[in-house]
Amino acid sequence: MHPLVVISSRGTAAILEAPDGYTTEQISTLNQHTTDDKGVDGNIHTIAHTKKQLDPWWIVDLTKNYKVKKIKVLSRTSKAGGYKDFKEVTALVGPDKKNMKECGFFKGPAKWSQLITFNCKEPINGKFVKLQMKGIHNLSFSELQVYAIY
Repeated sequence: MHPLVVISSRGTAAILEAPDGYTTEQISTLNQHTTDDKGVDGNIHTIAHTKKQLDPWWIVDLTKNYKVKKIKVLSRTSKAGGYKDFKEVTALVGPDKKNMKECGFFKGPAKWSQLITFNCKEPINGKFVKLQMKGIHNLSFSELQVYAIY
């Protein structure tokens, strides 16, 4: 699950590595080993992980607009800590952080190393992709991929 964005055109797929200048952020960070960039670092043994708090989120700025078709998330691959922190997650896409549309919802909880796919009902135009939980939770996952048309 290394590429951040997979571009699909006319039934063919070309892999685009993480776009130059892309950035990630999350509402909080559990510790120095669980920073937001771990969600797209290509290493399935690292995790992005927030602190337990109200409405945790994680977001990536793809630097330019894409028509997002689906988002894939690999849940945690390690049982260290005993958490199953990927449940009731909404995947959102938008041109900016305030105008986002829902791509999909995952009730969960995820199993260890589960590949979760959020299929957008129709392609959503945007450069921001966000994972959002409601309530008091930790949000953690191993890797995220975005499938889109450029």
